[in-house]
Amino acid sequence: MKKINLILFVALFFSSCEKVIDISSVTLQNRLVVNALINDQDNISISVSSSTTIQDSVKPAPIKDAVVVVKDKNGVTTNCIFSLLTDKYECGIVPKVGDYFSVTVTAKGFSPAFAEMVIPSKSNNGKSTWKDSTSFDSSGFPNGTLVIKLNDKGNEKNYYRISLFYYQVSLAEWRVLQPILDDAELRNQALKTQDGGIIFKDATFNGKTRNISFTTPFGYSFQSPKFLAVVENLSEQYYNYFKSLDDYKNNRGVFNEPVPVFSNIKNGVGIFAGSSIQRDTIQ
Repeated sequence: MKKINLILFVALFFSSCEKVIDISSVTLQNRLVVNALINDQDNISISVSSSTTIQDSVKPAPIKDAVVVVKDKNGVTTNCIFSLLTDKYECGIVPKVGDYFSVTVTAKGFSPAFAEMVIPSKSNNGKSTWKDSTSFDSSGFPNGTLVIKLNDKGNEKNYYRISLFYYQVSLAEWRVLQPILDDAELRNQALKTQDGGIIFKDATFNGKTRNISFTTPFGYSFQSPKFLAVVENLSEQYYNYFKSLDDYKNNRGVFNEPVPVFSNIKNGVGIFAGSSIQRDTIQ
């Protein structure tokens, strides 16, 4: 009898929480989705698609006939061209630190979308280093330690992204490395990206030098090159975008309020933000 009562209670609980909302009279307006994470090393590349409903599991196709115009701080405009190779609008511009850009996207059936951003400054970081045989794994093989030296600027808020790669000799290409972050404080606050990077801010070491170490697995002593360390200084918009993605991922559930993903696209959705990059190759 107790089991039957429990089942009845659960059924009544969920039925009392259920509220049917009639959305038959609601008109859903499609908006342009504009995404561009720009850095000071590569050409500006912008993806354009349309918004979709939350029930739609199919990724929207790129819009190929949009007009995408990028403008710099001097008012010089560049018309970006859609590339069938990348499915993005390529602009042929490699930004520099401190550069301002705006983008305007127009397409038939949509309100024009607009956004603007600035490439952030770089920190004067030291050379990344690696040392072998600093510890041993559970099988007795020697691990190494890779150290990235961050010289943080104290007169501003700074946001960082670190990505590590190892050289795959047989394929002659760099592959994502996901080592163990030794810094417990950063490990607790850092955001993890889908490609194995970590994102964090300088709240606990503003204006100081921070040596960030990672434990690397056995097997890299005798090859050259060994690792590639990529440190990006992110704009605040860039950080807020990834922070909102992380919050959204961690708050999905029946009883959780939905978390909106950060967007800085006016009359649209998406992100138009920048970073500056420093790369260290460890031989």
